Amino acid sequence: MKRDGNFAQWLIGIIFTILGTIFVGISVLLFLYEMRSPIGTELFGHLMSFIFCVIGIPFLLIGIGFLVYCVRKKKQKQKLLETGKQIRAAVTGYEINYNVSVNGRHPIRLNCEYRDPYTGSVILYRSGNCWNPGEGYVGQSAAIYVDSGNPRKYYVDIDSIPLYGGANVIDYR
Repeated sequence: MKRDGNFAQWLIGIIFTILGTIFVGISVLLFLYEMRSPIGTELFGHLMSFIFCVIGIPFLLIGIGFLVYCVRKKKQKQKLLETGKQIRAAVTGYEINYNVSVNGRHPIRLNCEYRDPYTGSVILYRSGNCWNPGEGYVGQSAAIYVDSGNPRKYYVDIDSIPLYGGANVIDYR
């Protein structure tokens, strides 16, 4: 399985959903157990059940939110790859994404430029996070899939760009 940029979001979503389900499950079990217990102990059981429920529901909602976001993003990417209008744009540069850091490294995002042949206007696109060196992409041509109904929805296919123009580069750094 190829890990895309959303692996951490998938993992967070799964972990939070599991934790939320466990806490809510414990809450339900405590409530059901207290329903059968002798009279006089319901207050403690209901309080514990309420506490577990209050802790579990936010975890569950956050986890489900992350998973829904990841599924929507994956479906949107797949839809653009299948039905989007493919254009070729020149990679003009890259920028370091300082908002993301893994092991002290920051990914890059490619800046692409497309000149519309009909209107003559220049349209700028930005890719998702990429962990390869940016110099190898500059000057190359990238495939961009654009939604014909909404041009603000697009996907820059980084895998379609040959790194360093297809040259076999070995980096021993």
